[in-house]
Amino acid sequence: MSSNKVVNTYYTEEEIERMGAPKEKFPLFHIDLTVGEDGFPQYSTSASEVVSTILAIFDAGIKSL
Repeated sequence: MSSNKVVNTYYTEEEIERMGAPKEKFPLFHIDLTVGEDGFPQYSTSASEVVSTILAIFDAGIKSL
């Protein structure tokens, strides 16, 4: 196998449980679409907060390597 040939393996919830690694899935961040005071739709989380969260998770992953 090389970087030119990648094989993705997907497991069912039952297979994961049998392997002894059941982990609850959780979102990295939560964004709701709301209606602002002006009546226009807006997001509950700012774009800069989402980017900061993603960068913090990425940085933590790099530091752990």
